[in-house]
Amino acid sequence: SGSTNTTMGQVIGTLAYMSPEAAEGIPEAIGPPADIYCLGSTLYFLLTGVAPHHGKTIQVIEDIRAGKFTSPREKNSQIPKALEAICLKAMSLRPEDRYETVGRLVADVESWMADEPVTAIADGITTRLARLVRKNRRLFATSCAFVLLILAGALATSWLFAQKNSQLQSAYGDLEAQNHETEQQREVAEQNAETARGIALEIVDIAEKQLSQMNGETERREALMDRAYVLFEELLKKNPTEPQAIWDTAVVALKTANVKRLLGKFADAEQLYLGSIELQQSLDSLSKEAEVQLANTYRDLGTCYKVSGKLEEASDAFDRTSEILKKLLAEYPEDRAIALSLGALNIELISAAIENLDYQRALRCAVLAEDIFLKRASGDKPESRDYYLANIAAYRRGEALYELGRPEEGRQVYQQAIERGDEWEERVVDLNLRYVQARLRLYFVMSLAKQPAVEEDAKAIADEAIRRFTMLSNGNPKLSYSYYLARSYHFRGLIQQKLGAMQEALEDYNTALERMREIIGKAPTSNHFLAIAQLHHQLYRYTAEAGEKETARQQLQAAVDNQTKSVELSPDSLFNRQFLIDLEKELTRIQD
Repeated sequence: SGSTNTTMGQVIGTLAYMSPEAAEGIPEAIGPPADIYCLGSTLYFLLTGVAPHHGKTIQVIEDIRAGKFTSPREKNSQIPKALEAICLKAMSLRPEDRYETVGRLVADVESWMADEPVTAIADGITTRLARLVRKNRRLFATSCAFVLLILAGALATSWLFAQKNSQLQSAYGDLEAQNHETEQQREVAEQNAETARGIALEIVDIAEKQLSQMNGETERREALMDRAYVLFEELLKKNPTEPQAIWDTAVVALKTANVKRLLGKFADAEQLYLGSIELQQSLDSLSKEAEVQLANTYRDLGTCYKVSGKLEEASDAFDRTSEILKKLLAEYPEDRAIALSLGALNIELISAAIENLDYQRALRCAVLAEDIFLKRASGDKPESRDYYLANIAAYRRGEALYELGRPEEGRQVYQQAIERGDEWEERVVDLNLRYVQARLRLYFVMSLAKQPAVEEDAKAIADEAIRRFTMLSNGNPKLSYSYYLARSYHFRGLIQQKLGAMQEALEDYNTALERMREIIGKAPTSNHFLAIAQLHHQLYRYTAEAGEKETARQQLQAAVDNQTKSVELSPDSLFNRQFLIDLEKELTRIQD
């Protein structure tokens, strides 16, 4: 359903922030406590300005395993003791000594910001007394005045005027001290708010990028994003005209929308995209980087429209993306970020062209996108997304070549992309690259299955696609993994059928059908109804070949019913409409 640089993250975690259990190299030991250690390391950086671990790799790993690092207050004695205690608890060597959940960590930070006790450290008598005075200033002042009044009444008359003068001088001094303390509290409050903003942005960054590399973490990413978005909305309400508050809220809205889209919550994602665009456009002026971000937001909105069947709205959003990027490219022809956004846009345009059966345009967009990302991948500062986006463009290019009747060229494109992708996998640890390598094999199988004769390696490629998607989908609620796993079973079944392995083919078809029904129950989208219609159509051919006429008719009717729903959800798709017409003609023919 489309891939972009903002919907798929990349590994940005460095050794300097690694948890002790990760440094031990035991994957099964890595869980939520490792995330909490990472947040503690992030807080350490925010407090001290440096990472907790640095130096030569071997020494750093030994220090991490031993829990050896300089405490924050040794770096800066002005750091509050309570905040240091929160940081050190989150970075405890033993996982069981850390906070039980991220929520407990957040609660302690919020307690410190509100001048409340924290669980990470016990307050001393002096600290508790000072907090009591700060929270009960009026009662404390009244009590003091009452005591002074009793003492004054007990003094001799000759003392009265001197005592009153002393009280006035003391009150004046107290007033000056209180004013000074109030000013200090205001400054501390501002510093705390800025620290909270920095921590929230770091949490968003971790949720968007680092957790995207972990199976089963999509829902946790959503929960963290939702909480961060609510926080920034509250900050924006307090500072509705502050440019930084507007920009931060727009960025968090965009990243939250991308996670919602991954979970198939298209309506929620659409509203967040539109809100982000409105906030970005409300700023008086945008820098080059901000304009690229605006273009990316329009592109992601277009992707959301496309996968939810709103092709006309998707086209408008992609046109707006192209307009912004063309203007920027004219001003900054060598800019890497603009090239990245332009390549990602062309990937989306490939899908739109295929929806309209325009394979020549799809081929042109694929060649352009692949060239952009291969150049970036071979440059001085390649990123993991350069690798996997290059191969996304490659498998859509291979698909277009097969559809244009150029199978030899298509096969060469697929094989080259698989080889270089497998080589990249050895050098780049990235979940999204693994995902793309699985999809690459699936698209290859889909192209091979449509050919009159089955290639000898077709089943092996299908087996590898199923193996890879099974690994990706285990424990991960991401619907796209389950969807492509079902598609892999479908097309392996078609290959089995062409090879004469009829029972194995039927088992694959039924497995694919069962999985697609589960997916339809969670996300009844146009693409999902199309996939299940194609499955029923294939089962129609299978049962017809077996001489089961009534069962074959029922399968074809089910294909028509599901494809009708697909067209209703995406009426602008020429591919969908043409497939429905073909199905209806075939149903009429067998009924006659």
